[in-house]
Amino acid sequence: TGIKPLSNNTWTSTFQRIAVEKEMSTNGNYNILGDTVESSVEAIKLVIERIKTNLERKSGDLDLFQKENEFYTSLLEKIDKD
Repeated sequence: TGIKPLSNNTWTSTFQRIAVEKEMSTNGNYNILGDTVESSVEAIKLVIERIKTNLERKSGDLDLFQKENEFYTSLLEKIDKD
């Protein structure tokens, strides 16, 4: 996609926000994607769901969310073979 959703070095990306939430709720576990393709697919679906919610609410950086949505949708298509 040419999109780098984690390159802005801020805590504004959806993935980074979910990482912080997971770390806080598990006292240090940053393993968002898990250890299997299936767990990665579920994590990416969660990211996409959160992005779509932000887009629907028209809250935050809509351009960033649109780019993230494009990136994670493309990633999901590449790894989810079911």
